[in-house]
Amino acid sequence: MKLEKKIRLGKINFANCDFPYYGMEHGYINVHDIAIIEGHPVELAWKLACNELDISPISSNDFTKSVLVCAGCEMKLPELKPGEAALLIGDSALRAVGKYRIIADLGNEWKKLTGRKMVYAVWAVRKEYARDEPRNVRYTLDCLLKSKEYACMHVDEIAVALSKSKAISVDFMNEYLHTLNYDFDSENHGKL
Repeated sequence: MKLEKKIRLGKINFANCDFPYYGMEHGYINVHDIAIIEGHPVELAWKLACNELDISPISSNDFTKSVLVCAGCEMKLPELKPGEAALLIGDSALRAVGKYRIIADLGNEWKKLTGRKMVYAVWAVRKEYARDEPRNVRYTLDCLLKSKEYACMHVDEIAVALSKSKAISVDFMNEYLHTLNYDFDSENHGKL
């Protein structure tokens, strides 16, 4: 599929999004018509709303083990005094596991409260783009699904690569990647 204009696809710059994009970004899935634009979840939501992205994951929270309330964190922003805690998300939370006292994992707390898994993020498409470019939306979905399938078959390889780039142990990264679920099925959503 050759397009006149590249599809602008957002990507949250946390390890949990590196996983499903891995096949696309490392050339295992051909995506010559997609420009991947990384950013923080808030930044991507803003870019989607401002017509700077066509399709992007938007965060309703973040993944288990990566939304943590921790104590004893030695962080510059915010500066914590003894007894204080910080909310860490994404890769910062992953690096905190084993280093700091975890007060709460918000994904686990949600499961305790509701008995259901938490949906942390969804891929969203601008309404006008979905209406005007349905072939591009389908193409992007197909590429993401192929990339996710590649990732699921190469977890060990990806764990090693992410361990190096994120400065997180290979064993922890491998365990973490096995907890991720990118499906939106009856088990992973509640009634709206």
